[in-house]
Amino acid sequence: MSKTGLPRFLIVGTAKAGTTTIERALAENPAVGLPRKETFFFDHDRMGGARLPYPMQRPKDAIITDPEAYRRLYAPFSGKLCVEVGTGYLYHHTVAIPRIVGTLGADVRIGIILRDPVERTWSSYMHFVKDLHEPLGFREALAAEPGRIAQEWNFMWHYTAMSRYTAQVLAYVEAFPHVRVFFFEDLRSDQPAFLREVCSFAGVDPDALPIGASAHNPSGV
Repeated sequence: MSKTGLPRFLIVGTAKAGTTTIERALAENPAVGLPRKETFFFDHDRMGGARLPYPMQRPKDAIITDPEAYRRLYAPFSGKLCVEVGTGYLYHHTVAIPRIVGTLGADVRIGIILRDPVERTWSSYMHFVKDLHEPLGFREALAAEPGRIAQEWNFMWHYTAMSRYTAQVLAYVEAFPHVRVFFFEDLRSDQPAFLREVCSFAGVDPDALPIGASAHNPSGV
């Protein structure tokens, strides 16, 4: 697949670290082509094939597996910097990185968003508590995590496993020359400055960002 008309900037995660806020802001930049937040194209091998009902696994129609369908998604954004913002590519690095290199090339810019691992774990848990999907208490949910992983529950249920960043980040640093690690805490403390840094790294004008954007997709009861 030719790289023309495909993302040149990829935010690979992690989940519950401000990716939705970043996606909404970038989508409002007129120089950016961002059709949707997640396609799961680069880690669809780990999405379970919708054998389990949502939210244990994502529905099939939420996952793009066909290369041409992925290209068509970005076709309307000719002349813009195409971007994808995902949440699972960092965690699923073993399958995502080879596909990213093969599809987008090793020169694609990679943005990684990290968050204090304990806070991220709690936020991921509360994400499902808020939506009344998680029936277990926090300690019980952590004890159930290995079994859920073995049954191929969606990665968002991998509360503690997703928060172990070392191997995930190292894999991207070793595979791509243009990697920038951002921190959720900086987003929370100074959102305009944080979003300007993201745009500058991506290669688009940060002055075109919306002013006063609020946080999106917060976890809570």
